[in-house]
Amino acid sequence: MGFSTIWEDKYKSNLELSIWPWDEVIALTHRHCNIKKELIVLELGCGAGANIPFFQSIKANYYAIEGSQTIVKRLQNSFNDSKINITCGDFTKDFEFDEIIGKVDLIIDRGSLTINTTSGIKNTIELIKSYLKP
Repeated sequence: MGFSTIWEDKYKSNLELSIWPWDEVIALTHRHCNIKKELIVLELGCGAGANIPFFQSIKANYYAIEGSQTIVKRLQNSFNDSKINITCGDFTKDFEFDEIIGKVDLIIDRGSLTINTTSGIKNTIELIKSYLKP
């Protein structure tokens, strides 16, 4: 089995539509990032977009890769903002955001890696290394 499609089924059924940002994401961003500078953030498996309003509020350039086409379409319609970039894809293979390679300040994963294969997790970790700032 490769990339899990379980979330596509949940989002098609209007389940798991969390709208509140995770407090750990807010706290750790404030602790480890200079939010007075323009940040580039990459979120793996953004789900229903609960963290997006927080990153909008600090004027971050936000990128996300989500496996569910259903939720990606909803998010793209909800967040009409040039600083919000969301794509549907398999982040275990490619992040599809070549313009931010080596420029990302913060990468977030709130558990999306855990439903993938060991080889998928290893591939994702290798991809992460190329996207983060040195």
